[in-house]
Amino acid sequence: MGYEWPYPGEAVPIHVLAERNRLDVTLLRRDFRQWLTAEVMQDTEMTQDFRMAMTQLCLQRLEPEDAQLGITTPVVQWLRGELRRIGALKQTFITARITRHNARAMLRSSCRWLTLCGRQGLFAALDIRQLGRPGATIGDGIRYSPGAVLDAFEVLRQIIDDSEHFSGLLLVVLADQSLIGGDVRRSLDAYLALKMRI
Repeated sequence: MGYEWPYPGEAVPIHVLAERNRLDVTLLRRDFRQWLTAEVMQDTEMTQDFRMAMTQLCLQRLEPEDAQLGITTPVVQWLRGELRRIGALKQTFITARITRHNARAMLRSSCRWLTLCGRQGLFAALDIRQLGRPGATIGDGIRYSPGAVLDAFEVLRQIIDDSEHFSGLLLVVLADQSLIGGDVRRSLDAYLALKMRI
């Protein structure tokens, strides 16, 4: 909107922003909510839950939350996949946790959000080398069964098939020799749909 932000990088109460830009706080609040509606809530390139989350975070930049409600922390935890109970977001109208089934839509929404924020896009590196290692526990106690390997390959195939809808995403997948050889249950031979695309 071209307004001067008094303290770059920090949340600013709306009355401080209004004073800095010589605006009436009531009119600025109305304009701000109209902008959020037009630019965020009505942008159907992002999922509804993602739009709700971003709207809540934008509101908190100018209208600090009631400490009793505590919406910001659960929204950030939800975005990171760390939220244990979706009930903590009841008042935000976010309806579902981020899971394998909606993660691609959330990734597309994140890419869209970054372009709205003036960024070039998102670079993500996905290390799948551990998928080819049978039996051993990987990293944080995670062990990949042959079924989990197939699930991972399915997700990669879905991303490849959906790539035209990912504006501004650069995904680099790190793999080793086990991807094309070794254990048949853990290589591309186990999932021909991904092998054909690669």
